[in-house]
Amino acid sequence: MALIGEWVIDPYVGVGPLRFGMNATEVAAIMGPPEQILERTEPREDEREQSRPVLNEYRKLGGTIEPVIEYVAGRVTLIDFPKNTRNLLLDGEDLFKTKRQALIDHLIARSDNVFETFEGFIFLDFGLSLCSAENFRSEPNIGLFARGTSDANIRFMLAEDLGEFVKGEFV
Repeated sequence: MALIGEWVIDPYVGVGPLRFGMNATEVAAIMGPPEQILERTEPREDEREQSRPVLNEYRKLGGTIEPVIEYVAGRVTLIDFPKNTRNLLLDGEDLFKTKRQALIDHLIARSDNVFETFEGFIFLDFGLSLCSAENFRSEPNIGLFARGTSDANIRFMLAEDLGEFVKGEFV
């Protein structure tokens, strides 16, 4: 994904020209075809519901192939940006030009609903996650998610006692 110009985050709507709810054809018209696609099935929390198909598109970024777009039931629900991304803006601030701890402190100060996990932070007010699965001290990847798509994961982490709220309350 060549990031040309500025990619402005619109919480729970999308980033730049990418919008949650788009299908793969619409995304390819903006970004070109993916390098790789991985398909899996996501089990549902409630056993009475059917599982959902999930597609992850991988795109070449900075010489490596990274997961970038996730589709659930054929629609974009997650847009992920690895640490080598530039010009990813939230309220005029380039998120990857800010050091990790300063960024966390800034977002916590601006958010009423923050959840800390063993991999990073989830900012429910912005539909944004900072995750560093490889090494928590490394610069994080930034994930943007559609409204309602991370609820089950957050509830699972609460049930497993893997994290805690920094501020706010999960409803």
